[in-house]
Amino acid sequence: MPVALNITVTGDKAVIKTFGELSKNMRLALGRAILVEAHDLRALIVKGIRDQAPGGMKFKPLTETTKRLRMMQRKGSAKTLASVTRRMGSKSAKVRVDAALRMMRATGGMKALINSGSLLGSINVTKVGKNVLDGVFVGVHRNARRKKGQGGDPVSIAAVHEFGSKSYTVTVTKKMRGWWFAMYKAGVFSAPLKKTTMSITRKTPARPFIRPSVSYWKVNLEQRLARRIQMEIDKIIAASGAKGK
Repeated sequence: MPVALNITVTGDKAVIKTFGELSKNMRLALGRAILVEAHDLRALIVKGIRDQAPGGMKFKPLTETTKRLRMMQRKGSAKTLASVTRRMGSKSAKVRVDAALRMMRATGGMKALINSGSLLGSINVTKVGKNVLDGVFVGVHRNARRKKGQGGDPVSIAAVHEFGSKSYTVTVTKKMRGWWFAMYKAGVFSAPLKKTTMSITRKTPARPFIRPSVSYWKVNLEQRLARRIQMEIDKIIAASGAKGK
């Protein structure tokens, strides 16, 4: 990527000293500029997920079923539901669950891709080689791992959310049938599984969070890099005692 720089120096010994410092520190200045941009990109990706609109592209909303499942799985959700139930008395299970959902939405518990926070935590800046100039990777690294017991590797999970998944079938087990019935009794599902239902077909919709962020970040990237490098060069010139810029 071409980057235009403006360097003008006057003086005798100061000129020699300045260019000597520039040749020695140019790689360092460029490396710093690249690293700052890399961390800015990471921050942009994370902000996009938190705002549910990476690069200005809004996520597809969670389905009501997913929201209700998340409510029951979320830590403290049972207490929330119990609290709402006590206050609402004889109201129907659906009304009670909907009220609990509204409470959890207010605390940000119903946003896509941030249920456990593990995906956000796996988005990092990683040097490709020993030096920043060898390359910088921003995103979910193939070596990223989730905490014990969370299941699934972050790279696969990120790919599913970024590109979506094909339809897949889940076999209904005895345990799953019992769990579904418990969710039905709690008001999460409108009906228990039928005895004839032996499998469930699911599909994860695409919610791109990397590509829209990168597209937004790339706008005016060359100019930003040039400014950052120029600032580093100005510091070197000022430290040498030379006049100019």
